[in-house]
Amino acid sequence: LDLSSSFQCLDEINQLSFSFPKRNKDGVRNYQLAAVDDCGEVHIPSECIPQSIVSQQSPISSKHTVLHHAEPGSHTIASSAVFRPRVNGMYVASGGTDCMVKLFDVTKPKRATSSIHIKPAESENTTQLCNPPFIHSLQWSPSGRLLAAGVGDGSCVILRGEGNRLVEIGRLGYDEGGHGSAVAAVCFPGFGSSALTTNPTNSVEAEDRLLISAGNDSKILFWDLGGNMVDGDALDPLRYLGGCSDVNEQAKKKDNELQDTTEAMKSATISPKKSKSKNKKKGKTNHQHKAASSDDDLFMNDLLPSPPKVLFQIPHHHKPNWITCSRASSDALPSSVFVADTTNDISIYSLPTS
Repeated sequence: LDLSSSFQCLDEINQLSFSFPKRNKDGVRNYQLAAVDDCGEVHIPSECIPQSIVSQQSPISSKHTVLHHAEPGSHTIASSAVFRPRVNGMYVASGGTDCMVKLFDVTKPKRATSSIHIKPAESENTTQLCNPPFIHSLQWSPSGRLLAAGVGDGSCVILRGEGNRLVEIGRLGYDEGGHGSAVAAVCFPGFGSSALTTNPTNSVEAEDRLLISAGNDSKILFWDLGGNMVDGDALDPLRYLGGCSDVNEQAKKKDNELQDTTEAMKSATISPKKSKSKNKKKGKTNHQHKAASSDDDLFMNDLLPSPPKVLFQIPHHHKPNWITCSRASSDALPSSVFVADTTNDISIYSLPTS
Protein backbone atom coordinates (compact mmCIF):
# COMPACT_ATOMS: atom_id res chain seq x y z
CA LEU A 1 0.00 0.00 0.00
CA ASP A 2 1.63 3.27 -1.14
CA LEU A 3 0.52 6.35 0.83
CA SER A 4 2.98 8.77 -0.79
CA SER A 5 0.30 10.69 -2.68
CA SER A 6 -1.69 11.15 0.55
CA PHE A 7 1.14 12.93 2.35
CA GLN A 8 2.69 14.79 -0.61
CA CYS A 9 5.97 15.32 1.27
CA LEU A 10 8.61 17.11 -0.81
CA ASP A 11 11.65 15.95 1.14
CA GLU A 12 12.98 13.12 3.30
CA ILE A 13 10.49 11.86 5.90
CA ASN A 14 11.93 11.69 9.41
CA GLN A 15 9.03 10.20 11.35
CA LEU A 16 5.53 8.77 10.99
CA SER A 17 3.16 9.22 13.91
CA PHE A 18 -0.24 7.67 14.67
CA SER A 19 -2.94 9.47 16.61
CA PHE A 20 -4.78 8.03 19.60
CA PRO A 21 -7.59 5.83 18.17
CA LYS A 22 -11.15 7.16 18.12
CA ARG A 23 -14.32 5.25 17.32
CA ASN A 24 -16.79 6.47 14.71
CA LYS A 25 -20.57 6.04 14.79
CA ASP A 26 -20.23 2.45 13.55
CA GLY A 27 -17.79 1.56 16.35
CA VAL A 28 -14.79 1.30 14.01
CA ARG A 29 -11.50 2.54 15.44
CA ASN A 30 -9.93 5.22 13.25
CA TYR A 31 -6.50 6.82 13.30
CA GLN A 32 -4.83 9.89 11.89
CA LEU A 33 -1.31 9.62 10.55
CA ALA A 34 1.29 12.39 10.33
CA ALA A 35 4.57 12.57 8.42
CA VAL A 36 7.30 15.05 9.35
CA ASP A 37 10.00 15.94 6.82
CA ASP A 38 13.21 17.83 6.13
CA CYS A 39 11.28 20.79 4.71
CA GLY A 40 10.16 21.62 8.25
CA GLU A 41 6.57 20.55 7.58
CA VAL A 42 4.11 18.12 9.14
CA HIS A 43 1.71 16.50 6.64
CA ILE A 44 -1.59 15.00 7.83
CA PRO A 45 -4.07 13.35 5.41
CA SER A 46 -7.53 14.81 5.96
CA GLU A 47 -9.33 11.46 6.09
CA CYS A 48 -9.04 9.06 9.01
CA ILE A 49 -7.25 5.77 8.50
CA PRO A 50 -9.50 2.79 9.35
CA GLN A 51 -8.15 -0.19 11.24
CA SER A 52 -8.48 -2.29 8.08
CA ILE A 53 -6.00 -0.08 6.20
CA VAL A 54 -3.88 -3.07 5.23
CA SER A 55 -6.71 -4.51 3.17
CA GLN A 56 -7.09 -1.39 1.04
CA GLN A 57 -5.43 -1.19 -2.34
CA SER A 58 -5.52 2.56 -2.98
CA PRO A 59 -4.30 5.73 -1.26
CA ILE A 60 -6.59 7.24 1.36
CA SER A 61 -7.04 10.73 -0.01
CA SER A 62 -5.29 13.41 -2.02
CA LYS A 63 -6.42 16.06 0.50
CA HIS A 64 -4.17 16.78 3.44
CA THR A 65 -3.31 19.38 6.08
CA VAL A 66 0.16 20.94 6.35
CA LEU A 67 1.56 22.31 9.62
CA HIS A 68 4.55 24.59 9.10
CA HIS A 69 6.99 24.03 11.93
CA ALA A 70 9.79 25.91 10.15
CA GLU A 71 9.57 29.67 9.81
CA PRO A 72 9.38 30.99 6.22
CA GLY A 73 12.81 31.33 4.65
CA SER A 74 14.57 29.19 7.27
CA HIS A 75 16.33 25.88 6.67
CA THR A 76 14.87 24.20 9.74
CA ILE A 77 14.39 20.43 9.64
CA ALA A 78 11.32 19.08 11.43
CA SER A 79 12.50 15.94 13.17
CA SER A 80 9.51 14.80 15.23
CA ALA A 81 5.74 15.25 15.49
CA VAL A 82 3.30 13.48 17.82
CA PHE A 83 -0.48 13.60 18.34
CA ARG A 84 -1.65 14.53 21.82
CA PRO A 85 -3.84 11.79 23.34
CA ARG A 86 -7.00 12.08 25.44
CA VAL A 87 -7.98 15.65 24.56
CA ASN A 88 -10.95 17.19 22.82
CA GLY A 89 -10.03 18.19 19.30
CA MET A 90 -6.75 17.28 17.62
CA TYR A 91 -3.39 18.69 18.69
CA VAL A 92 0.07 17.91 17.34
CA ALA A 93 3.41 18.78 18.94
CA SER A 94 6.43 19.23 16.67
CA GLY A 95 10.15 19.75 17.17
CA GLY A 96 13.14 20.43 14.97
CA THR A 97 16.62 21.80 14.42
CA ASP A 98 15.48 25.32 15.38
CA CYS A 99 15.49 24.13 19.04
CA MET A 100 11.76 24.83 19.17
CA VAL A 101 8.84 22.74 20.40
CA LYS A 102 5.51 23.86 18.97
CA LEU A 103 1.89 22.88 19.60
CA PHE A 104 -0.64 23.03 16.73
CA ASP A 105 -4.42 22.81 16.62
CA VAL A 106 -4.92 20.78 13.43
CA THR A 107 -8.23 22.52 12.75
CA LYS A 108 -6.37 25.87 12.71
CA PRO A 109 -3.12 24.95 10.99
CA LYS A 110 -1.84 28.40 9.96
CA ARG A 111 0.15 29.03 13.13
CA ALA A 112 1.15 27.24 16.33
CA THR A 113 -0.92 27.84 19.44
CA SER A 114 2.23 27.65 21.57
CA SER A 115 6.00 27.77 20.95
CA ILE A 116 8.78 26.96 23.42
CA HIS A 117 12.43 27.76 22.68
CA ILE A 118 14.69 25.18 24.35
CA LYS A 119 17.78 26.88 25.71
CA PRO A 120 21.15 25.10 26.16
CA ALA A 121 21.41 23.20 29.43
CA GLU A 122 23.46 24.71 32.23
CA SER A 123 25.93 21.94 32.98
CA GLU A 124 29.64 21.31 33.42
CA ASN A 125 29.42 18.45 30.92
CA THR A 126 31.34 19.51 27.81
CA THR A 127 28.97 17.57 25.54
CA GLN A 128 26.01 19.63 26.66
CA LEU A 129 27.98 22.85 26.29
CA CYS A 130 29.06 22.13 22.69
CA ASN A 131 25.97 20.49 21.19
CA PRO A 132 22.95 22.71 20.41
CA PRO A 133 19.60 21.62 21.87
CA PHE A 134 18.11 20.31 18.63
CA ILE A 135 14.86 18.41 19.19
CA HIS A 136 15.40 14.77 18.16
CA SER A 137 12.33 13.08 19.63
CA LEU A 138 8.97 13.91 21.21
CA GLN A 139 6.54 11.75 23.17
CA TRP A 140 3.33 12.47 25.10
CA SER A 141 2.62 10.74 28.40
CA PRO A 142 -0.37 8.32 28.47
CA SER A 143 -2.64 10.96 30.03
CA GLY A 144 -1.65 13.64 27.52
CA ARG A 145 -0.59 15.97 30.33
CA LEU A 146 3.19 15.77 29.83
CA LEU A 147 5.39 16.06 26.75
CA ALA A 148 8.98 14.78 26.80
CA ALA A 149 11.59 16.03 24.35
CA GLY A 150 14.88 14.27 23.62
CA VAL A 151 17.43 17.03 23.04
CA GLY A 152 20.78 17.20 21.27
CA ASP A 153 22.64 18.51 24.31
CA GLY A 154 22.03 15.24 26.14
CA SER A 155 19.03 16.29 28.22
CA CYS A 156 15.33 15.43 28.30
CA VAL A 157 13.03 18.43 28.59
CA ILE A 158 9.65 17.90 30.27
CA LEU A 159 6.76 20.16 29.29
CA ARG A 160 3.20 20.26 30.56
CA GLY A 161 0.20 20.78 28.28
CA GLU A 162 -2.21 23.40 29.63
CA GLY A 163 -5.06 23.70 27.16
CA ASN A 164 -3.48 24.95 23.93
CA ARG A 165 -0.26 26.03 25.68
CA LEU A 166 3.01 24.32 26.59
CA VAL A 167 4.93 25.10 29.77
CA GLU A 168 8.44 23.84 30.53
CA ILE A 169 8.47 22.28 34.00
CA GLY A 170 11.73 20.34 34.26
CA ARG A 171 14.92 19.03 32.70
CA LEU A 172 16.72 15.70 33.06
CA GLY A 173 20.38 16.25 32.29
CA TYR A 174 23.87 14.95 32.94
CA ASP A 175 23.93 16.39 36.46
CA GLU A 176 20.82 14.33 37.30
CA GLY A 177 22.52 11.11 36.20
CA GLY A 178 21.46 11.43 32.57
CA HIS A 179 23.12 10.96 29.21
CA GLY A 180 26.62 12.09 28.28
CA SER A 181 25.65 12.78 24.67
CA ALA A 182 22.60 13.56 22.54
CA VAL A 183 19.26 11.93 23.39
CA ALA A 184 18.03 10.14 20.28
CA ALA A 185 14.62 8.96 21.51
CA VAL A 186 12.20 9.18 24.44
CA CYS A 187 9.21 7.00 25.31
CA PHE A 188 6.50 6.77 27.97
CA PRO A 189 5.89 2.98 28.22
CA GLY A 190 2.70 1.26 29.30
CA PHE A 191 4.33 -1.01 31.85
CA GLY A 192 1.98 0.06 34.64
CA SER A 193 -1.14 -1.41 33.05
CA SER A 194 -1.15 -4.39 35.39
CA ALA A 195 -0.83 -2.14 38.44
CA LEU A 196 -3.86 -0.12 37.38
CA THR A 197 -6.15 -3.06 38.20
CA THR A 198 -5.26 -2.61 41.88
CA ASN A 199 -5.36 1.18 41.78
CA PRO A 200 -8.73 2.50 43.04
CA THR A 201 -8.64 5.48 40.67
CA ASN A 202 -7.75 3.37 37.61
CA SER A 203 -6.42 6.59 36.09
CA VAL A 204 -4.28 6.89 32.97
CA GLU A 205 -2.25 9.43 34.94
CA ALA A 206 -0.82 6.50 36.88
CA GLU A 207 1.73 5.82 34.13
CA ASP A 208 2.99 9.40 33.74
CA ARG A 209 6.02 9.01 36.04
CA LEU A 210 8.01 6.42 34.06
CA LEU A 211 10.05 7.73 31.11
CA ILE A 212 12.62 5.88 28.99
CA SER A 213 15.36 7.70 27.11
CA ALA A 214 17.97 6.39 24.66
CA GLY A 215 21.15 8.34 23.95
CA ASN A 216 24.10 8.39 21.60
CA ASP A 217 26.17 7.18 24.56
CA SER A 218 24.52 3.75 23.91
CA LYS A 219 22.64 3.87 27.21
CA ILE A 220 18.94 3.31 27.79
CA LEU A 221 17.83 5.06 30.97
CA PHE A 222 14.66 4.43 32.97
CA TRP A 223 13.55 7.60 34.76
CA ASP A 224 11.16 8.17 37.62
CA LEU A 225 9.99 11.74 37.02
CA GLY A 226 9.04 11.96 40.69
CA GLY A 227 6.05 13.26 42.58
CA ASN A 228 7.34 16.83 42.56
CA MET A 229 7.07 17.02 38.76
CA VAL A 230 4.12 14.68 38.22
CA ASP A 231 1.18 15.24 40.53
CA GLY A 232 -2.27 13.68 40.45
CA ASP A 233 -2.69 9.88 40.55
CA ALA A 234 0.74 8.96 39.15
CA LEU A 235 2.16 5.72 40.58
CA ASP A 236 5.70 5.17 41.78
CA PRO A 237 7.20 3.06 38.93
CA LEU A 238 8.91 0.76 41.43
CA ARG A 239 5.45 -0.54 42.34
CA TYR A 240 5.35 -2.40 39.04
CA LEU A 241 9.07 -2.60 38.20
CA GLY A 242 10.00 -4.39 41.41
CA GLY A 243 11.36 -7.38 39.50
CA CYS A 244 14.14 -5.37 37.84
CA SER A 245 17.42 -6.24 39.58
CA ASP A 246 19.74 -3.80 37.81
CA VAL A 247 18.85 -0.92 40.09
CA ASN A 248 21.09 2.11 39.83
CA GLU A 249 23.26 2.32 42.94
CA GLN A 250 23.37 6.06 42.62
CA ALA A 251 19.59 6.20 42.96
CA LYS A 252 19.84 4.15 46.17
CA LYS A 253 22.43 6.56 47.54
CA LYS A 254 20.20 9.53 46.74
CA ASP A 255 17.25 7.83 48.44
CA ASN A 256 19.33 7.36 51.60
CA GLU A 257 20.35 11.00 51.49
CA LEU A 258 16.71 12.04 51.10
CA GLN A 259 15.74 9.85 54.06
CA ASP A 260 18.41 11.48 56.21
CA THR A 261 17.14 14.89 55.13
CA THR A 262 13.59 13.90 56.03
CA GLU A 263 14.64 12.75 59.51
CA ALA A 264 16.44 16.04 60.02
CA MET A 265 13.31 17.92 58.92
CA LYS A 266 11.22 15.98 61.44
CA SER A 267 13.64 16.74 64.27
CA ALA A 268 13.70 20.42 63.39
CA THR A 269 9.94 20.77 62.84
CA ILE A 270 8.27 18.65 65.53
CA SER A 271 9.10 19.30 69.19
CA PRO A 272 7.87 16.52 71.50
CA LYS A 273 8.08 18.73 74.58
CA LYS A 274 5.86 21.43 73.12
CA SER A 275 3.38 18.89 71.82
CA LYS A 276 3.21 17.16 75.19
CA SER A 277 2.71 20.40 77.10
CA LYS A 278 0.08 21.58 74.69
CA ASN A 279 -1.81 18.27 74.80
CA LYS A 280 -1.69 18.11 78.58
CA LYS A 281 -3.01 21.62 78.91
CA LYS A 282 -5.97 20.85 76.72
CA GLY A 283 -6.47 17.45 78.33
CA LYS A 284 -6.29 15.34 75.17
CA THR A 285 -6.96 11.61 75.37
CA ASN A 286 -4.64 8.87 74.03
CA HIS A 287 -6.85 8.57 70.96
CA GLN A 288 -6.44 12.28 70.29
CA HIS A 289 -2.66 11.95 70.72
CA LYS A 290 -2.60 9.22 68.05
CA ALA A 291 -4.74 11.32 65.71
CA ALA A 292 -2.41 14.30 66.13
CA SER A 293 0.59 12.07 65.43
CA SER A 294 -1.06 10.77 62.26
CA ASP A 295 -1.74 14.32 61.12
CA ASP A 296 1.93 15.18 61.66
CA ASP A 297 3.00 12.15 59.60
CA LEU A 298 0.68 13.13 56.76
CA PHE A 299 2.01 16.66 56.90
CA MET A 300 5.60 15.41 56.69
CA ASN A 301 4.75 13.08 53.80
CA ASP A 302 3.59 16.12 51.85
CA LEU A 303 7.00 17.69 52.47
CA LEU A 304 9.00 14.65 51.38
CA PRO A 305 11.18 15.54 48.38
CA SER A 306 10.51 13.39 45.31
CA PRO A 307 12.82 14.68 42.56
CA PRO A 308 13.44 12.97 39.20
CA LYS A 309 15.99 10.14 39.29
CA VAL A 310 17.38 7.30 37.21
CA LEU A 311 15.95 3.98 38.41
CA PHE A 312 18.26 1.77 36.33
CA GLN A 313 19.89 1.61 32.92
CA ILE A 314 20.55 -0.87 30.11
CA PRO A 315 23.94 -0.70 28.34
CA HIS A 316 22.98 -1.26 24.70
CA HIS A 317 26.51 -1.17 23.16
CA HIS A 318 25.20 0.40 19.93
CA LYS A 319 23.94 3.88 19.17
CA PRO A 320 20.11 3.81 19.34
CA ASN A 321 18.08 5.59 16.69
CA TRP A 322 14.58 4.89 17.98
CA ILE A 323 12.77 3.11 20.83
CA THR A 324 9.19 2.00 21.34
CA CYS A 325 7.48 -0.21 23.91
CA SER A 326 4.75 -2.81 24.21
CA ARG A 327 2.21 -2.51 26.98
CA ALA A 328 2.03 -4.80 30.01
CA SER A 329 -1.29 -6.10 28.70
CA SER A 330 0.21 -7.22 25.37
CA ASP A 331 -0.26 -10.91 24.58
CA ALA A 332 3.11 -11.18 22.84
CA LEU A 333 6.25 -9.79 24.49
CA PRO A 334 4.54 -7.76 27.23
CA SER A 335 6.45 -4.93 28.95
CA SER A 336 9.20 -4.93 26.34
CA VAL A 337 11.46 -2.22 24.91
CA PHE A 338 12.22 -2.37 21.18
CA VAL A 339 15.43 -0.64 20.11
CA ALA A 340 16.39 0.22 16.52
CA ASP A 341 20.07 1.15 16.30
CA THR A 342 22.88 1.67 13.81
CA THR A 343 23.01 -2.06 13.05
CA ASN A 344 20.51 -3.99 10.94
CA ASP A 345 18.93 -5.55 14.04
CA ILE A 346 16.08 -4.58 16.33
CA SER A 347 16.84 -5.51 19.94
CA ILE A 348 14.10 -6.47 22.40
CA TYR A 349 14.41 -6.13 26.17
CA SER A 350 11.58 -7.74 28.16
CA LEU A 351 11.26 -6.47 31.72
CA PRO A 352 9.77 -8.32 34.70
CA THR A 353 6.81 -6.43 36.11
CA SER A 354 4.51 -7.10 38.99
